[in-house]
Amino acid sequence: MNITNTRLSLLRLWLESFRIVNRCTGKFLWLIIISIVLFALAIGVFVLAVGTSGALAAMQMGRASQAVGIGAALGYLLLSLGGNLYGIIFWTVCWRLVANEAQEEQQSLAETFSSSVLPAIYQIAGGFLLAIPMILLGIVAALLRSPVLVGVLMLALFFTVGVRLAYSFMAMAVAGKGPIEGFTHSWKMTQGSNNFLDTLLMLLMTLGTVLLLYAFFALIGYGLFVLIPLHFANSFSLAHPSLIWILVAVVLGALAIFGYFVVLAFPVLVFINRNAALFDARNMSKDTTFVPLPNLELPDILPNPDHMQQAESTVRTPAVSTEQAAPAQAAPKPQAPAPQAQAQEKEPLDGLEVSKSSINTSEEDTNTLSQHLDKVYKPKPEDIVQYVDEDRMPTILFDEEMAKQLQENQAQYATKPKDGETDKKDNGPDTIKMSKF
Repeated sequence: MNITNTRLSLLRLWLESFRIVNRCTGKFLWLIIISIVLFALAIGVFVLAVGTSGALAAMQMGRASQAVGIGAALGYLLLSLGGNLYGIIFWTVCWRLVANEAQEEQQSLAETFSSSVLPAIYQIAGGFLLAIPMILLGIVAALLRSPVLVGVLMLALFFTVGVRLAYSFMAMAVAGKGPIEGFTHSWKMTQGSNNFLDTLLMLLMTLGTVLLLYAFFALIGYGLFVLIPLHFANSFSLAHPSLIWILVAVVLGALAIFGYFVVLAFPVLVFINRNAALFDARNMSKDTTFVPLPNLELPDILPNPDHMQQAESTVRTPAVSTEQAAPAQAAPKPQAPAPQAQAQEKEPLDGLEVSKSSINTSEEDTNTLSQHLDKVYKPKPEDIVQYVDEDRMPTILFDEEMAKQLQENQAQYATKPKDGETDKKDNGPDTIKMSKF
């Protein structure tokens, strides 16, 4: 189902997020495998560069420069920055996969990866733009020295600014907006009380989904913590887990990953549906330009009941007497005005009646129409053209001069015998002589 066709409720979109994630399971699995391979390669390169002991020391980061020098610290810093950058690309790829599936657009995983690099850079730039006021707010909160005032300030900023910018990074990732354009686009989407409350409810439902997942896995963990010592103490071992417990761990991990992608998918579906409802070209009738056409003055069309069953069009002009026609002929012809002025000063023709009827295809009406046409028009005998079989072969006629010219040309190009030569025919000798040798 393409969710951009109509505006859906948040509950319907929340349930739709489970179906979308289920349909994207294969691509999500490949994305996880590719991510694991890339992280393994990055960690392998780092270990080969600084050594095993250097890598362990760099993980502590406090004693990195003292243990192995500044090189390992810089390598660890680059690894951390690369991991954070890939994390943003990973979220962007997930959002775009969900958006493509929701909009029923087919795109391969490689194309999604390549098209997610630039939106990820936009999100990093948007994060830096948001970091500037956040630093200023941190300084103000430090100067207040009151947890209550800081909490009230943060809550006020959340309702006034945070909700209005909820769709900013999704606009950059899915719609391809720039950093500033993404913020303004989210601000437009959340303007108005209805859109503001809808966005606030979306954020609360997302938070509720996260809490529901935590509660679900906490309940399962507590159940395992209580049941394993009572009933499965002999079969459970962390050092040497059995196949059943490995399968249980795999199932719980798959459920956790599925819930994680559901949390990522739900805001994207809400963004796509609300963006289509607010900014789709089919719903932007207020921004379209409508130019009204001038009304055309047409003569009144009066049907003629006597000829309703006949295919004809009759124009009746009002009768003019000879006394009225004489002054009209004597009057000089006025100068033709300009085309524009003539079109404006032209008055509708009074007394002009047009009767028009439709064509009936029944056999009785066809006979009636043929009889009427025979009465109106009779062709003359000389106008009737009779078609006979014609000889399609071309005929060439030669006159005497052309025949004479052809003979002269033939004689000119004919071969002539040389002088002194006669037409001799070699008939051979009369007798045949034979020799003994």
